[in-house]
Amino acid sequence: MSRGKGPFAAVISTPLSWRHGLLFKLAGVVGVVLVLGVFSVFFFTVSFIGRTLETNLRDEAILTAEALDAGFESRGSLLSADRIKQEVDELVGATENLDLIAVYRDRGGLMQPFVTTEDSTYIPPPTALEQRDLRLGKRIVQKVSNSEAGPFWRILVPMHLEKQVRGAIEVRMSLQIATESVAELRSRARLVGAFSVFGSVILLAFFLHRLVERPVQRLLGTMAQVQDGDLGATAAGGGGAEFNRLSSGFNAMLTRIREGSEENERLVREVQQFNQQLERRVADKTAELETRNTQLQDANRAMLDLELRLARLSRLAAVGQFAAKLAHEIGTPLHSISGHLELLKEKNAVLPGHEHRIQVIQSQLDRMAGIVRDLLGSTRVPGVPQVAVKLTAVLEELRTLLQPGLEPREIKMEFDVPPALPSVAADPNQLQQVFLNLFTNAVDAMPGGGTISVQARLMPGSPARVRCVVADTGTGIEPSLLPHVFEPFVTSKPAGEGSGLGLAVAHDIVARMGGTVEAASESGRGSRFTLDLPVFEEAPRG
Repeated sequence: MSRGKGPFAAVISTPLSWRHGLLFKLAGVVGVVLVLGVFSVFFFTVSFIGRTLETNLRDEAILTAEALDAGFESRGSLLSADRIKQEVDELVGATENLDLIAVYRDRGGLMQPFVTTEDSTYIPPPTALEQRDLRLGKRIVQKVSNSEAGPFWRILVPMHLEKQVRGAIEVRMSLQIATESVAELRSRARLVGAFSVFGSVILLAFFLHRLVERPVQRLLGTMAQVQDGDLGATAAGGGGAEFNRLSSGFNAMLTRIREGSEENERLVREVQQFNQQLERRVADKTAELETRNTQLQDANRAMLDLELRLARLSRLAAVGQFAAKLAHEIGTPLHSISGHLELLKEKNAVLPGHEHRIQVIQSQLDRMAGIVRDLLGSTRVPGVPQVAVKLTAVLEELRTLLQPGLEPREIKMEFDVPPALPSVAADPNQLQQVFLNLFTNAVDAMPGGGTISVQARLMPGSPARVRCVVADTGTGIEPSLLPHVFEPFVTSKPAGEGSGLGLAVAHDIVARMGGTVEAASESGRGSRFTLDLPVFEEAPRG
């Protein structure tokens, strides 16, 4: 086990500071609780005393007013004003906090001042509403706080003579002494509370230092020794039953740690040896698996390439058989048609204005015968003759051929082929067959009319190529068929309307020319075929 001092040893060996230790936190918490508790109690006590003093003064004022009313009623009539003035002055002088006594007499339905202890010009009589309540025998109690002389109770009681209300008695009891007494009591309560809290916190801090901080420091010292590797250290008791139990439990834990330390070290050594052996075996097996995986991937790639080649060769073989049979079947009718055309020209059976049509028919028959010858030799001859072919000538010839059949179907052909475009290396008949297959598919995809557009551009790079894009506005190709459109016998046309060989033948012809053809389509938005054809380059003369 390591004997070096770790970061934990540095932490537990540091003495507890006053500001950051448990002592300061507990003392602070207790101090806050004491402050809140003591001052809350003092606040409510002082408030209660203040309310009690005000209530007592109010009751004293009410009793004074009612005592005067009872005296007047027992006499049966009011004495002279001077005699009543003397009595109320003596009563005000003898009663503490009693500021004013005023007697109002009912004259002509209005209560007017009869006797007051102050100048009557500064004492407003009861209001009309107050006079009405007084005649009904009600008592009026008001606390006036916004007076220049300070707060006071204003008490109005009916004055009875011969069991009838003949006026009113007003008594004003000052609250100034009560307010000052409450303020003085509140100030003393703050001082007493502050000293009480300060003394309680000091006393608590002393006991926490003696009963908590010292035992914790001893326990932390023992933990630091254990961190340094001294498993023989033991925690000393002291600090009360709780700390004794904690020290005993810590010592028992150290004993179990010492007993298991050697066993753990032995197990660690065995695990390390086992891990080393396992790592070597895993490394060996991993290298072997990587080698076999590489070999398996190479074999899978080779097998996949072979399967693709076999599948295409199988389809091409079927195309070859079909082509041979087709060439044999249509060869004789073509020769017969060609012979009859020759007879028509020899016997002058064609109108002069239609001779060019006979020439177009004858050229197409010759092309069909060439196609038949190419089909018969497609399985034996791997290449095609490479000559310079102008795309404009091939496309214009196809426009002349197809135009009569496109106008009734409301199909337009638009060509964007620059005249200065270089010639491509191809066989003209087979290149015409490629475009004818693409145009035929486009026409079949636009039963309601539309547009076939052809755009050709020279592409930079080496070797130079001409890119030709054939697009239509037809129904498009289904996404599931798009990856297989160049495979033989793949078609979306109904049975009897297509064999699925047109695009396969076009793909094969372009490939033998050294070019590529790709298809793109969106269902319902037309199709687009992109042909990249090699530019014709003359062989250097020796």
